Amino acid sequence: MNPLRRFAFLTLVSLVALGISVEVSQAAAVAKPGAQNLVFASGPQGGSWLPTSAAIAEVVRKNISGTVITVQPGGGTTNIKLVEKGDAQLAVTNSSSLYDAKKGLKPFEKPYTKIRALANIYPQTHQMMVLADAGIKEVEDIVGKRFVPAAPGQSTYDVNTAVLDIHGLTFDSLKAKGSKVVLTGAQGQANDMLRDKQIDAVWWSTACPSPGIVDVSLSRDVSFVGIRDDKLKQFLQKYPQFARSTIPAGTYKNQAKEVQTIGWYTTFIASTDMADDVAYWIVKLLWENRKDLVSANALLKFIDTPTVAKGVQIELHPGAKKFYQEIGAKMD
Repeated sequence: MNPLRRFAFLTLVSLVALGISVEVSQAAAVAKPGAQNLVFASGPQGGSWLPTSAAIAEVVRKNISGTVITVQPGGGTTNIKLVEKGDAQLAVTNSSSLYDAKKGLKPFEKPYTKIRALANIYPQTHQMMVLADAGIKEVEDIVGKRFVPAAPGQSTYDVNTAVLDIHGLTFDSLKAKGSKVVLTGAQGQANDMLRDKQIDAVWWSTACPSPGIVDVSLSRDVSFVGIRDDKLKQFLQKYPQFARSTIPAGTYKNQAKEVQTIGWYTTFIASTDMADDVAYWIVKLLWENRKDLVSANALLKFIDTPTVAKGVQIELHPGAKKFYQEIGAKMD
């Protein structure tokens, strides 16, 4: 044996004998994949998902040479269906929608099996913004009013369906009682309609604070509707994929009191067809560049070991799971 190799071998044996662990570089454990061509299904114009997705895509493009990632608008429910069908390889969605997809609950027609979680990105809050002079103090007061609940194919629409359900209402019953239900998938458009007093309320699920809602609150006198304790208890019993959340006092202009509502996570997902090494490196890059990502979008400050891989509602992608094991992240 070459003397240098013999010395190295004997040194390693000695260290092991002494009980000293020898750490192999984790970076070398999974080789960086080659160029990828990926479709990334994101969120509607005017929401927080599009800039978040763009920031993540840019990090991956910069670090995996030759990679092309097409970020396209979408919605929480639609995105899950796109990944399941193979029309997108990456997406953002809501953890609550993943629960429904896994179990085949409405609006999904059957259990979905080709979706895997990559990471929880940040918490979301259901925010029921109304014109302060519209006379809407409780959920039931939406009867006879004009409001935007998003549009079918978006998780916000599904959440609003559930909120109405617990209060004994449906979109059809509201229309029958004189409500004007305006469907739009663009949060920016909905906010503009409220600002212009074309509608009385926008109920949207998004980050808190939401830049779009902040903008409306600075130019129009608005308030926020909460969910009463009795109704919230019923809601969480029927829909366990959600959790109690709040809009803290002072989040928006003239919002003096905390508002009780519901919340969940925005979750980064991938197809089961994605190779383990690709998923591993996407999550690794997301984690290692999180400080730069925060500079691009402050919402990404929530990426942390206690929450990044816990409560994702579906199985983690094996590549992501391997990386989280390496960094000691909490997992279900």
